[in-house]
Formats: sequence, structure tokens, C-alpha cells
Amino acid sequence: YLQFESIRKILKGDQVMISAETGSGKTLAYLVPLLEKIKQFTEKFDRKKVFNSPIAIVILPSLELADQVGNVLDSLKDYTGLKHCVEASQSKTRRKKIFDEEYIDILVGTPGMIARKLYHQEIHYTYLQHIVLDEADTLLDDSFSHLIIKILNKLQVSHGEVVEDNNVGYLQSGAQFIVVSATLPRNLQSTIQKYLPVDDMTKVTTPHLHKIMPHVQQKFIRVKSSDKLGRIIFLILLLKKKKKPSMVFCNKGETAYWLQKTFKEQNMNCLLLSGGVSDRERYGQFELFQQGKEDILVCTDIASRGLDTSRVEHVINFDFPCFMSDYIHRAGRVGRVGSYQPGFITSFVTHKWDVDLLWKIETAVRKQSELHNVNANIKRKLEGVAEKRLDEYSRQE
Repeated sequence: YLQFESIRKILKGDQVMISAETGSGKTLAYLVPLLEKIKQFTEKFDRKKVFNSPIAIVILPSLELADQVGNVLDSLKDYTGLKHCVEASQSKTRRKKIFDEEYIDILVGTPGMIARKLYHQEIHYTYLQHIVLDEADTLLDDSFSHLIIKILNKLQVSHGEVVEDNNVGYLQSGAQFIVVSATLPRNLQSTIQKYLPVDDMTKVTTPHLHKIMPHVQQKFIRVKSSDKLGRIIFLILLLKKKKKPSMVFCNKGETAYWLQKTFKEQNMNCLLLSGGVSDRERYGQFELFQQGKEDILVCTDIASRGLDTSRVEHVINFDFPCFMSDYIHRAGRVGRVGSYQPGFITSFVTHKWDVDLLWKIETAVRKQSELHNVNANIKRKLEGVAEKRLDEYSRQE
């Protein structure tokens, strides 16, 4: 249903918001019709000598996600004949320099890199027809929203009316926006209302949005901070013995770095994926994990957004997530479309404030109801949780 409806609406030229659970095939749901529309455009119009002017720009929050979409486009290029370019920090996988004297059809990149290319006038927008915000709940929170606004201002885009053409089908008189996310972006309207009327967007969702998949087993373990390391080492040894690909989530980059070093000191090889390390150190870690070079990936929430983790069988929350949206994204690493196993989630519950979120999750899972208060605005949430915890400490004193 999700892919059928998304393809139909995008081909028609609607401004589309795709919101569905992780692992439901959202990438192909927007890429397939996008490639078709670009193909129609290139066959219909003779683009004059305006180089480095993509017809579509796909923006994603991490270099791993940009590479992943680049890989999908690589697998389809023999059928489409379209040219794409991935610009995502120091990533080398599928990355090319912006073409100097060639046409480029699709530009895929992170907000920082695309903003930089626009600032240096290395990208032109003469033929721009489509803008995709993938993992929009992350792109539109306070961490990235200023860059997204800067990009949209620089591109001088606005939503366009759809014009029907007998030969080509539907053409855009302006830009078509496609917003994709596993959770509904709460602040979408305040961020991009200037560029398109959010209320007029066609929404494509599934009944499982903001729900934990019923086939994914979950286990919550109450454990003291002093006992966490012993517990996680025992669990990782067991998973390595059974050769079960697993992701271990930490809330902070420092914790993830320490945990990976500790595992290695115990002769437990693993990989690290965290925004706290340099791009050079981070480069290729997820690809090695996907290839099965190692079965344990220690990571922060940068690995919980959008990545294709169909080989993962176990998710461990070494640090219990602070927010509902993070739990949904982490849980979505298992039980995905194409997975061979239903998946398992083990969460260590340590702090008093963990219990409130745990209670909401357990209640929703038992009732198979929607998880509430799903908000991905990290900066605002951190400010809120800091105030809450300060208040708790004050009362204890």
C-alpha cells in the first residue's frame, strides 16, 4: 500500500509527505517515481549548457544514509541512464566531484555539504524540479533546521502547480516537495510553511506509524549503573557465540567510544559508528558491518535513522533512550522488510527517569496502540529533560 500510493501521488505531481514505520520501503517509494519523472523531463526538454544543475536534490542527515541512497541509484543507473552525485562530507563511497562540464540529474547529500556547494556557487538550480527531505523529523529539528532554511532560501524554491501534458504526463510549474520520515515531524509547518502550504500536502501513512511491530520481542532489564558493564559483556559474548548481528546503542558518543574500547580489551572485536569521531575514523564502519566483517556495532542514535539494517537480529539499549522517537527508531533496526529473523530488543533500565518512558512503551505494546509524545526536536527535548532532572535532584536534596 505505502509504495503503491506514494508512487501514484508523486507521479501525479502532488506535494507528498510519506510517514511510515522504519523498514517499510520508503526509499524506493520515492526514488522509483522520482526517476520516472526525471526521465520524462530529460526526454522532453533540451537542457542548454547549464551544468551542475540537478533536476532533483535529495537531502539526508548523515553521510551513511547519503551513501546508501547513492548505492540504490547505482543499482538502477543502467536502467535509467541518469547521472547522480553523492556529496556527504568525507565519504568516498559512490562519491564523485561535481561534474565540471556534464549534466547532473540527481544530487544526494547532507545539509552541510549542499549548503557549502550552494554558497560557493558549485550548484545551480535552473532545472530544479524536486526536493526530497529524507528522515525529515531529524532534518527539521533544531540541529539541522537552520541549514535546511538556508538551503531553501538559496535555491529560491516554491511549490508549484501541476500542469498536465499529453506527451509527458504531469509537469511541475515549480518545485515538488517530498517529505519522508518514520515519525511525523511535529514542527514541519513552522519550518517550511514559507515554501509550501503543509496542510495541502498529500499524506501517505500506514496503520503501524508510531507503533512497535508486534513480531519484535522486547525485554527490559532493571540494572544498577555499576552492573551494566558486566551484563553487556556477558550478553555480547553470548551473541557473538551465536553469530547474531547486533547493534548496541549508547546515548553519548563518549560512552560508545569507551564501550568499544572496553570490548576490544576483552578480545571482543566490534565496530563503532558515532558522530563523535572524525569522518576519517567513521568512514566505512557501517559498510563493514553490512558485509558481515564484524557482527557487533556499537553506536549512537546516528545509526538509528534510515539505515538498511535487515541483517540485524538484536538491538541492545545499553543506555535507555531519553525520548520516544529515539526508541521507535532504534526498535526499527530489527524486524524490517527483508529481514530473515523477527528480531529482539534488550533494554537496560537504570535511572529513575527511564521508568516513565518504559511504562508508556509497555502500555502501548500491550494494547497495540500508538506511542504518544513522539517528537524528534533533540535540542528542545534536551533542554526540557535537563530542567526536569535538575528539578528532581533539587527535590532530593
